[in-house]
Amino acid sequence: MTSEICIMNRLAVVLAADSATTATGVYDGRREERHFTGDNKIFQLSNHHPVGLVIFDSGDIHNVPWEVIIKSFRAELGNTACGQLDEYAEKFSNYIASHQDELFPRTVQDSRIYDVAMNLFE
Repeated sequence: MTSEICIMNRLAVVLAADSATTATGVYDGRREERHFTGDNKIFQLSNHHPVGLVIFDSGDIHNVPWEVIIKSFRAELGNTACGQLDEYAEKFSNYIASHQDELFPRTVQDSRIYDVAMNLFE
């Protein structure tokens, strides 16, 4: 479970999150959970403007870490500024949609579909 905190006033926003992560996998034929500390859950969406992003639940999307996707977006965004915060969210969403073939190769997409289907029958 992730704990996240956002404190805001008229002048600033502060984001905080725990660093614990749970990874679920199959080890020796049994489903196991492993727990880790020290994971990053808060990321800069822009290197030039004060915009952050907090992740929770899964650390990846289609087996690609969110961190890789965020850093790739940040590099493409460069020093582009948006007038409103929701514009950054829209640009990020559009980035993922328009770069899905590079971010999620067909073999990864096929494997992910197979995994999801197999989990339905467990």
